Amino acid sequence: ITAHENDKGLIGFINKKGQWVIEPKFYSTGDFSEGLASVETEEGYGYIDKTGRFIIKPQFDMAFNFNEGIADVCIDGEYTLINKKGDFITSNKYDVVSNCLEGLIGVRENDKWGFIDKKGLTIAKPQFQDVHDFINGLAVVKPDDKYGYIDKHGNIVLDTVLEATTDFRN
Repeated sequence: ITAHENDKGLIGFINKKGQWVIEPKFYSTGDFSEGLASVETEEGYGYIDKTGRFIIKPQFDMAFNFNEGIADVCIDGEYTLINKKGDFITSNKYDVVSNCLEGLIGVRENDKWGFIDKKGLTIAKPQFQDVHDFINGLAVVKPDDKYGYIDKHGNIVLDTVLEATTDFRN
C-alpha cells in the first residue's frame, strides 16, 4: 500500500488497484517501515499498522521511520528514541539522531556526535564533529579536522589522519 492524498488534502493509503485501504484522515504520513507508518493527526504524530489501527498513539511533534525496531521522535524540539511498542529506549534528549544501523545510533548533543546502542547505552560519548552510520562494523568519525574509524565498542581502529574518507562497504 502507498500513501495518497484525497481532494480535501487529507492522506490515506491505497492498494495497487487504487482502492482506499486506510481512509484519508491524516495531515501527513511516512512510509510503512517494519509494518508501521508515522501519521499526523490533530493530536500530533503517532504510528499505525497496515489496517489503520494506532499502535502508538499520536503524541509526538514529529515521528520518523522505524529501522531495526527503533524510531526517532521529536518532543518539544528535542529528539529521543522509541521501540515498536512506543516505549522510550532512553530518557536522554538529543539535538539530532541518526537511523539505527547495525544496532547503533548516532546521537548529537551540544554539537558533538557519539553513539548509543538499541538499549540506550553509550558506546562512544558525544565527542566528534561528524560521524557516519556503522557499515560493516566500522563508522567514520571526525574528532577534529581529520577523519578516522571506530569499531562497535567505540575504539579507534584507524587513527584520525585522513583528510576525507568514505564508509567501508563490501
